[in-house]
Amino acid sequence: MQLTSLLILLTAVAVAYAQCSSLGTGATSSITGDFTISAYNSVTATTTPLNLVNVVTVPHTSFYILATQAGSVNWQGLTMTNGVITATPPTGSYLSPIISIGNTEPNPDSPFASGPWPTWANSEIAPFDAICSVPNASGGDAILAMYGQTGLFSLCSSYFGPGVSATAILYNASSTVLPDAYSYDGASCTPVTLLVVPS
Repeated sequence: MQLTSLLILLTAVAVAYAQCSSLGTGATSSITGDFTISAYNSVTATTTPLNLVNVVTVPHTSFYILATQAGSVNWQGLTMTNGVITATPPTGSYLSPIISIGNTEPNPDSPFASGPWPTWANSEIAPFDAICSVPNASGGDAILAMYGQTGLFSLCSSYFGPGVSATAILYNASSTVLPDAYSYDGASCTPVTLLVVPS
């Protein structure tokens, strides 16, 4: 990827800020206190806890996605300020906090390419601040929105190179995508709602 393309993409990510007021009363770009994220399947009425899982590491940067598998890092919790979700590493860890960087394709050949996975990273990449918390009309835990949408998340079988796979959250997935390296199996996708669960 050329440097110009990278700068244009990072600039676009930086200006895509949360417009939470359009999501109704109580929608906000900041949450007080720590929380975790779970996926709710309305068809089966099941809730699955999600973890930040490292799927690609390139020099000085690791990329994490939300997945059902246990992660290699036991993050202390998530916080959200001005539409940016940050994960805090364990006390005494050598790791730095990771921030939401928007939808990317965690691929070592082009890690900043636009892609379907909401992604977090630990580098100086511009934060993605287009995430909102929306009150749940049914009561219970608040719902996460991206780009002003709460209903475009799915859990899909995802692939990140040889031997690296996860059941991961995608944004606006397509059922016609075929599984391949750095891709996902569109036929495996199940629509879910992302819930904000206070710690």
